Amino acid sequence: MNHYIAGAVWAGLVIALLELVQAAAVHHLRRFGACALGGIAVAAGVGVTALVKRHKQLAASAAAGHETLPHLMTVVMVTIAVLVTVVVYIIATLRARRGGGGMRMGRRRRMPGPPPRMLPPGGGFYPGGF
Repeated sequence: MNHYIAGAVWAGLVIALLELVQAAAVHHLRRFGACALGGIAVAAGVGVTALVKRHKQLAASAAAGHETLPHLMTVVMVTIAVLVTVVVYIIATLRARRGGGGMRMGRRRRMPGPPPRMLPPGGGFYPGGF
């Protein structure tokens, strides 16, 4: 009977830990997803630019290395996408931890409310009043 109680306690602790990890990971996954999209966009831009401007050189380089041009471009674009994703994610995470803004995705900014009431001279305490 005692091992059932211990098992239930351990199960509860594991579930609580998983909930904490999941809550912390959701924000990081959103940030990582945005960084990955940026990395893919940069890699696609670099790949298209390289193919348009240097197609002959790329084809010769691929032939010299005994590989096809699509394989060479795929390897290069995946490498660029991963590197840009990791670098941008690290920078965004450090900025967010420092409180410098970081990436604020999907958050609404609070509309400024009415200005605070100004107290009259003397701090708002009148001898015969409120």
